[in-house]
Amino acid sequence: MTERAPAAPRGGDRLRRAAYLAGLALGGGLLVYQAWRGVAALAELGWQGLDPAWLAAAGGLSLIGVGLQMLGWLSLSNGIGTRLTVRQATEGYFVSFLPRYIPGLVWGYLGRGEWLFQNYGIPYALSSYGSTVEIVAVLTSNILTLAACLALTTAEAPAGWAVLVAWIAGLLAPGWLIGRIFALRADSGMAAPAGWARISRGWMGGVIAFQMVWLCYGASTAAIFSALGLGDHVNVFSITAAFCLAWLAGFVLIFVPAGLGIRESVLANLILPIGGLLSEQASLVAVTSRLLIVLSEVLWVVVGSLARVIGKY
Repeated sequence: MTERAPAAPRGGDRLRRAAYLAGLALGGGLLVYQAWRGVAALAELGWQGLDPAWLAAAGGLSLIGVGLQMLGWLSLSNGIGTRLTVRQATEGYFVSFLPRYIPGLVWGYLGRGEWLFQNYGIPYALSSYGSTVEIVAVLTSNILTLAACLALTTAEAPAGWAVLVAWIAGLLAPGWLIGRIFALRADSGMAAPAGWARISRGWMGGVIAFQMVWLCYGASTAAIFSALGLGDHVNVFSITAAFCLAWLAGFVLIFVPAGLGIRESVLANLILPIGGLLSEQASLVAVTSRLLIVLSEVLWVVVGSLARVIGKY
């Protein structure tokens, strides 16, 4: 899909664009605030004892996880017919989603929908439907990863088989259901149905990418344990399960921007018995994990902004 030439703005378009830019500014400010708060908390907890090599490894895994999040969205989005390239997604996905740091669940998705409409003429109905599919896919991948990690930390074979069946069902069944819903809603201003096979492939690609995101974040958190010299006491699957549960806790509280504070608190309490940590150490691991993800998002925003500037020349 090529970027469309901007049309002369009308009154309503100017108002939407102004609201969009205000949302980006506010969301970007909140993202910077989160990064500053994380650095301050980390300094207070005593980051000097962290091993730099393991900390760099944890940061790299977080950076990969954030990038995979974009690829998961791109797979889902192209599955329902948007036809964006990786470069186009990189240019706008991270920047347009900045309003998600504003309290409330919808602002990031509205910002992304405005970016898709302004730059590629993708109808709001289609982008809204894609956002709904994305939320379902993220929740599905989280629950499947959580169940798999819990099963892998037990020795009971029946649990493992049950998780395998659930994993296959989670990949296949929703793709068919989403395709049927898409077909029923094709007369609501969305593009023509992309077809069951394409939608199913997009769903599977998105869910697998999101599962890799959770594994990257879990492995990053486990690397922080190693940075503290406690790597021998952790199981990466147990840590990933704890991270998935903490993320769910932040997701439920939709009026807390991006789960700020909630996920760190829940994660610290969940990993406390896993690694045999002191409460201060658990807090340090949780805060560091969140900070690395936030800094990774900042870096991807910079990369996306640069890609868009370079693309104009």
